[in-house]
Formats: sequence, C-alpha cells, structure tokens
Amino acid sequence: MRTTDTLFPETDSAHDLSPSDHLALSSFRYCLVAMQRRSPETFDWLLASLRRSIGDENAAAAVVAMSKLVATLAAAARRNISYHQPCCPCLSVDESHLLTMVSAARRGEIADVVDMAAEFVYERAIGDLVECVRAVAGRIGDPTYEDAGFFRHTHGKRRLLHS
Repeated sequence: MRTTDTLFPETDSAHDLSPSDHLALSSFRYCLVAMQRRSPETFDWLLASLRRSIGDENAAAAVVAMSKLVATLAAAARRNISYHQPCCPCLSVDESHLLTMVSAARRGEIADVVDMAAEFVYERAIGDLVECVRAVAGRIGDPTYEDAGFFRHTHGKRRLLHS
C-alpha cells in the first residue's frame, strides 16, 4: 500500500482534472447543492447532464451513488468537509482526497480507499463510504465518456457550466 501523500492529484485547479474526475467532482458539488437546498430541480438538472455524458442507466445509478456518498459524509463525518461551489475552478483538499478515493476504487485499490475513508468518517461508517465510492467509480469511471454535459471549451481551457 502506498502512503496517501503520493495519491493525491498534483493540482488545486478543477481545470487540470481528467474528464472523468471532473465529472465526479461536478456530480459531488451538485449533489451537495441539491441536498442542502432540498432542490429536486438541481437533481433533475444533474441527472439530465449526466445522461448526456454517461448514458441513462449509468447516470441514474451515479446520482443515487453520489447522493448516498454525500449523505454518508453528512451523517458520519469526523470533521467539516471542505468543498467549493459547482462553478468554482478551485479544488479543496477534501475534494482532492475524494477524487483520489474514486480513482483508487477504479484501479481496484480498495485498501487505499478504506484508509482514506477513515480520514473522513467514523469507523462505523467506513464500509458505507467505501461502498459509495466504489459505486461512483463504477458509474463515473470511464475515461472515454462523452464530454457533452458539464463542460464548454473557452480559449483552450475547460470551463464548468452551471445553472
């Protein structure tokens, strides 16, 4: 097992992420907004955007998985989790760690996911968070997804579209 210091993305900018990591980040942020505001419209928008990118079946499952991930963090976080608004180009340390967990799950490195989950939630919720991360990785893990929903190109850089 590697130390988690070597796993994190080498950037604090959402613009530098891979398309699948950017999609996972956007999904995380929009799920947070939808749950905080109790906004079914935001969930509908997220689902429609994901459908364009990863298809109907994967989109629905991804929204459910990401919603469960956010709910697990809300219920069992050891501390406040830092995050940015959906349109922000910055990447918080916690967002970076979550993306690292998703990437590790994509590679099947579950021991690393478990170790990182322990940094976020109490012991009783580690298994739940790991399952959520694995479910997200399984649905938003394809690096060849269609770049149709969240991004637009502006002067050679990716910009996150927001509602």
